[in-house]
Amino acid sequence: MASEGDLLASAAARGDLELAKEMLEKGAEPNGTNSQGRTPIQVMMMGSPKMAELLLKHGANPRVPDPLTGTCPAHDAAREGFLDTLLILYQGGASLQEPCDRYGMRPIDLAPDWMKDKLKQNYILLMFSCQSGCVELPNEREAFRTGNLHGMFGIIGHAFHPMP
Repeated sequence: MASEGDLLASAAARGDLELAKEMLEKGAEPNGTNSQGRTPIQVMMMGSPKMAELLLKHGANPRVPDPLTGTCPAHDAAREGFLDTLLILYQGGASLQEPCDRYGMRPIDLAPDWMKDKLKQNYILLMFSCQSGCVELPNEREAFRTGNLHGMFGIIGHAFHPMP
């Protein structure tokens, strides 16, 4: 018989919101691992932002790296081009700047150019004239969460340059 971790991870991977919600409401551990050592949010159907929302609402940690590759869900969503899911993960505490996976890549490094453009349009990423490349604004998460994106450029006192 499959463990609770396997069942919840399988529901997340299939995008079965109904089963995942039922299990979580009955007390399933959102950060419990399956037999491969992966959490439901790590194996969830990336094209399902509603699954990401559900798991995060129940306490899933989007910053836990995959035990084999070192990637987090934000790496997967960025690489596969699932902007809606990436934004939900970001709102839930994921970072675009860290961690680096086992190949030295950050989530933002894996995002296609069109996605980086969309993130810039939402004031989530800016390119500063420093060597660190893309950076997240210090107060961007709160501004994004509340929808108060006007004046974000005033929060920082640096000139920014468009991403190459």
